[in-house]
Amino acid sequence: IAVRSSRIDLLLQPGDVLCEVKSVGAARDGVALFPDAPTVRGLRHLALLSHLARRGRRCAVVLCAQRGDVRAVAADDDIDPAFARALRRAAAAGVRIGAIRCAAHPAGMELHCEIPVLL
Repeated sequence: IAVRSSRIDLLLQPGDVLCEVKSVGAARDGVALFPDAPTVRGLRHLALLSHLARRGRRCAVVLCAQRGDVRAVAADDDIDPAFARALRRAAAAGVRIGAIRCAAHPAGMELHCEIPVLL
């Protein structure tokens, strides 16, 4: 979905919710961690969604933990502290931050369950 100079992954209906999906592969001590490298693009998406949410637009970020051994997801403050701060700011601005544990298969994604996001 084109929004300003960015592309957001999904427009969820009903409700017109702009949704960005992030794939999470790294983990430590049972917590999936995103990102696994600094992400300028991810920062740009969070800034845009935060801006839109503050103006009343429904926005969400879904962190897809592609691991069966995790119980929660968190931003990796060590890898990308700017992204971690931006994720917390996005939540404070009204962006819904959610996480799903899932498994990737050649035929598609298998969704297991919602897991907490540790902000």
